Amino acid sequence: MCTSKYEHTEKLLIFLHEGFLRYHNHKENMAWAGTAAFVAAFGAALISKDWPPAWVSQDLFWQRIATSIGITIIAVLAGIFVKWQLRNRRWASIRVDAIEYLLFTWLGNPPRDEDLKGYEAPKDSPKGLCRTQKVFKFVKDSFWPSKKIYTKESSLTGAPLETYPQPLIDTWIDYEKHGRGAPISHERLITVTMWVFYVAVLVRTIIN
Repeated sequence: MCTSKYEHTEKLLIFLHEGFLRYHNHKENMAWAGTAAFVAAFGAALISKDWPPAWVSQDLFWQRIATSIGITIIAVLAGIFVKWQLRNRRWASIRVDAIEYLLFTWLGNPPRDEDLKGYEAPKDSPKGLCRTQKVFKFVKDSFWPSKKIYTKESSLTGAPLETYPQPLIDTWIDYEKHGRGAPISHERLITVTMWVFYVAVLVRTIIN
């Protein structure tokens, strides 16, 4: 008995779902670990009696300067790390939720073979951002993460879009466009919390 195109597509979606779900869980664990380590370290700095640390320098002025530079570097690196984990978590979450939606929808109304053709991008497909726009978007997202992850459709996956069924790519684009998947509120809350801890430690370093 020949296997229909729908059955092949269904197997592909199940395979992709399992992979994206594992990736989502890994990124979520990494994000929480990074956030916990950051909050613990900067929280300890806030309650420490010896701050800025005396071992940095015997001169109070240089203690403040060196410590301020040090915590700024740590905050930036930690922020980039956690941002990357959370962004990829949401990237995977969009795929997991979209695939689940398609599988449940197709239970009662399986698509026709002609509906499962390879993806064809619309003529008005976005071309992406220039370098200046990318830098601005990165800085802006570092303070207040945006719902929009992609700047062009080719960023949806590493493989050529034409190798994926049209309904799958269309659903991914729709979910990304409307900010579905992992709640953006979690990402924003963690980002703001890290900035608050950094500013609090920096202020204490300067005025202590």
